[in-house]
Amino acid sequence: MTNGQMESFHLIYVNVCNALTYADNLLIDDISKPARDSIRVIRDRLFWIKNAINIKLGVDLSKNSDTLRFDEILRLMTTLNQKQQDELESIIIEYLKTLK
Repeated sequence: MTNGQMESFHLIYVNVCNALTYADNLLIDDISKPARDSIRVIRDRLFWIKNAINIKLGVDLSKNSDTLRFDEILRLMTTLNQKQQDELESIIIEYLKTLK
């Protein structure tokens, strides 16, 4: 598997884990039965996807990932205007070039 493919799997995994966390939180909330039933179906599918990725890669990514960190970064970015987002992206790209 190439590095690009591994990164793609990891990003999918991060998003699935975060969605799974939110689905679990919604099931704790006081919501209607039809909504709860729908969320359970979504949660089950997310759980299946998470496990399928772990099996495909042969490693449990949850041990190596703080998935909510990615979510917090994205949440904070949504408070920036487009110019600020573009500037931050440029800073990140330049920083990553120094790591290679």
